[in-house]
Amino acid sequence: MKKISIILPYQSDNGPRDKAFSWVKKFYEATMPEAELIISSQKNGTINVSHAFNNAAETAAGDIFVLADADIIYNPAILDEAIKLLEKYPCVIPFRGVVDLSQDKTNKLLETEPNWPLNTTIDDYSIDNKYGSFGGKLKVMSRETYKAAGGFDERFVGWGGEDDAFIYALKTLCGPFKKLENQVIHLWHPKINWYNAPNAKDNRSLLKRYNRAIGNKEDMLKLISERKRPIL
Repeated sequence: MKKISIILPYQSDNGPRDKAFSWVKKFYEATMPEAELIISSQKNGTINVSHAFNNAAETAAGDIFVLADADIIYNPAILDEAIKLLEKYPCVIPFRGVVDLSQDKTNKLLETEPNWPLNTTIDDYSIDNKYGSFGGKLKVMSRETYKAAGGFDERFVGWGGEDDAFIYALKTLCGPFKKLENQVIHLWHPKINWYNAPNAKDNRSLLKRYNRAIGNKEDMLKLISERKRPIL
């Protein structure tokens, strides 16, 4: 049986994110105890999600990588579905919709014992279906695919762009990914977006370069070769 490594990049906010993340960590421990759970944290400075993923990937023991945001939960069965499909696809994104919990419902959830099914009713939320082509939140792939795609570009600093850039590289160098019709649950926290994120302008500019390289292996490899950290 293949070993699974679940990688969660995280940076403390000394506030609501910490409370939610403590619950999410217990959720993984309760529902997926057989998996290796790696918390790739950064204490100081502007968060670099790419650096966190790459560091964790270098030390992970698993054959299968689950790359997840630290503020989501989901039915563990969708990982089983995704892993089976890795025989046909280099990467599986096992959801399409995001259930965005309200602040009040998130707080109520955090008062319960982490498990699946959840020990509370999800009845105050909105569903975001814009994730049809977006590369963020949750991805499943083999270690070999992660390496072949070049890992994450650590020139993305702060929030935004790194997930899509990675997926663009993966599609170009490894082949198309598979998207499944499931949902993940997103816990509330103060929002960061392209308008208030640090380094947003540079991140957008770099992402546009990845977008232009889609489908051209030579251009994509050249873009990856510019990084300070080599392909893993």
